[in-house]
Amino acid sequence: MFFAVTLVVLFLDVLLKILANRILSNAQTLPLINNFLHLTYIENYGSAFGFFRDQRLFLTLIGIIVCALVIYIYQRSSKRDNVIGFSFGLILGGSLGNLINRISMGYVIDYVDFRMFPVFNLADVAINIGVAILMVEIFIRGKECFR
Repeated sequence: MFFAVTLVVLFLDVLLKILANRILSNAQTLPLINNFLHLTYIENYGSAFGFFRDQRLFLTLIGIIVCALVIYIYQRSSKRDNVIGFSFGLILGGSLGNLINRISMGYVIDYVDFRMFPVFNLADVAINIGVAILMVEIFIRGKECFR
């Protein structure tokens, strides 16, 4: 489950970022649902909400550390637990997607724009959903998640 989810998220994230890069130019927006959902091409040189702008080396190192930690913790968890594997797969796939962007281009491509929230991408969604699932599992099952 873990590796399959990681690969699917990574593939879709890379594909959508390539499409956004080819269809839109920087800061160009394409309304899908007017004044609600737009595709907006943004080159994000920082982290979430633009924090740590222009700190490429720091953010790259953090991304590498996060990926290594996810793999390490997953390896120590119960690999038969599909929920844990799914959540770690989402986190790793999203983290790798953003890390590949940051290493190869120096920024992360964001494109999902709800007009009332900062622009984000599929990798960000996967990471957040993965963390949320993991938090619920830890809250419900505690340390059993990792046995």
